[in-house]
Amino acid sequence: MSVKERNPLYDAARRGPPVAIALFILLLFVIALASIGFQYYKYWPRHGTSYYVHPVGIPIYNMSNVKISWEEWTSMVKTVDKSLETLKSCLGVADMLDEDKLLSVSIIVLPPETITHFKEAVEGFIGLKYIFIRRDLFDESRLVHEWLHAYFFLAYRWRSNLFHQSPLFKKCGQ
Repeated sequence: MSVKERNPLYDAARRGPPVAIALFILLLFVIALASIGFQYYKYWPRHGTSYYVHPVGIPIYNMSNVKISWEEWTSMVKTVDKSLETLKSCLGVADMLDEDKLLSVSIIVLPPETITHFKEAVEGFIGLKYIFIRRDLFDESRLVHEWLHAYFFLAYRWRSNLFHQSPLFKKCGQ
């Protein structure tokens, strides 16, 4: 048996166009997934990034390229506290059973410049277990908004309600 006969790709190509087309489509799918993943890369915290861990365990990373003073960190912690209370009152006690999951979501503070997400200007966005939010827009209503996306993402398995169709967005403030 020659090497060509044992190679599965050679065998698939020998079988004809349907298999080759399927492999090509799979390759395009993998490239599309990789490009989505690399979109977040420039915002990920790096080694040496300053951060503060909220008393409930939420890390807040500073990727804004400007040093944050102690007073600003304290203000951010108070904002996180207020937004958590707003979210709890909005969702209700029954829905906050996933509170541990929500508290595992890290917050990444970005520079006060336009953020493009899928070629659209946004104020903030989520990525798996991270909330990305601009430094100049770090307030209670926007944090609650992004936490709602994270709640849908974590509680309903990969559905983050991108188009704000849930009545919770109107109830909790958009």
